[in-house]
Amino acid sequence: MKILICTAFDIDIPCAGLNRLTRMSKALKLLGIQSLIAIGSGPYEMQGKPWKFKEKQGQKYILYDKSLCNVIRHCNAMRIAGTAAMFYKKNLSEIIQRLNITGVIVYSPQYQLLAPLLNICKDKNVFIIADCGENYSLSFRHLFNGVIYQQFKFRKLQMKKLDGAIISSKRWLVETKNANIPATIIPGFLDLNDSYRNNASLKSDKLQITFMGKFSGRELPSIIIKALRICKQNKLNFKLNIVGSFNSGWFEGYWHRKLTRNSYIRNDINVTGYVSNIEKDNILRKTDIFIMLRKPSQETEFLYPSRVSEYLFSGNPVILTNTPSLNEFFLQGSGAYFISNKNDSKELAELVMKLADKPLERFKSGKKGREYAVKNFSLKVMGKRLSDFINYI
Repeated sequence: MKILICTAFDIDIPCAGLNRLTRMSKALKLLGIQSLIAIGSGPYEMQGKPWKFKEKQGQKYILYDKSLCNVIRHCNAMRIAGTAAMFYKKNLSEIIQRLNITGVIVYSPQYQLLAPLLNICKDKNVFIIADCGENYSLSFRHLFNGVIYQQFKFRKLQMKKLDGAIISSKRWLVETKNANIPATIIPGFLDLNDSYRNNASLKSDKLQITFMGKFSGRELPSIIIKALRICKQNKLNFKLNIVGSFNSGWFEGYWHRKLTRNSYIRNDINVTGYVSNIEKDNILRKTDIFIMLRKPSQETEFLYPSRVSEYLFSGNPVILTNTPSLNEFFLQGSGAYFISNKNDSKELAELVMKLADKPLERFKSGKKGREYAVKNFSLKVMGKRLSDFINYI
């Protein structure tokens, strides 16, 4: 069996979605299912070809030349999806035939991206599955850029035409049930390695707090900043590591400036931007506490943040908001510590200071979290679930 995973990504731009798909591909390989990821060519020279093969770090890709399929849209998000859709419209039939593709998985589907894929897959008699992740809450930004409209049309008009869906939270079950299609919950794929904490830190050590991702918007940066100020006022000796994108947009730039120019805590902030996998593993292992907040919302209910399982595997505790979908997958004390869904900065600060004072408790809880992550999110476990689902379809 050979699967094509269709995306609108570029190969040279790091993101959580692409990490998920490379791990998905690796998990399927363990079960004897081959998969290729279709992706924008980025800096690679295409020599006038619309697509070609590329293997990078053991992962097989189909690179496509976006310049040959570029479309005009009113915003960047719609242009990227529209360009990918144009490529698939022109080339998917040939790819399926030449490579003997058995089925297609579409990552984070929107209406314009999925339209040509559905038609071609039905015509070529190959199955098509959607990997459903984000479903945004109503906001001016997503209303203006068209994402809300595209997602709505996908759920109401296209989902029922799929052969199945991979979903990342229980909330998606409502949509797949309404569409009368089978679904399997695959929140994340954890690629096991040797990078994890194997001894407790000292109480006298500077507390290492880590945030990974975009420090803006749904990550509730104002709550984190206020909590850190409270910690500082209470003489807590800490360092906050910000790992991930940096100033990739006006909102993120605004919150980075608020953080790094804050007179109380600016000397306790370390902003790394994107780092290599080796450096990221080193940061994960040496972190004492991870923080990831979400407010109660439609967006939070639909999406599982895959980096939480990485936090747990590192053997260190993570502070989470007690709201779906987070509280559907994690257990208090098994690596996770929940604050209320009110996301109160004082409550967050008090929990950070409590854990700072108990390094042995952090270590024991982190060890349980690692065991929990391996048991529930490993490539072997998630790959078996997905393989069984594909074979069922």
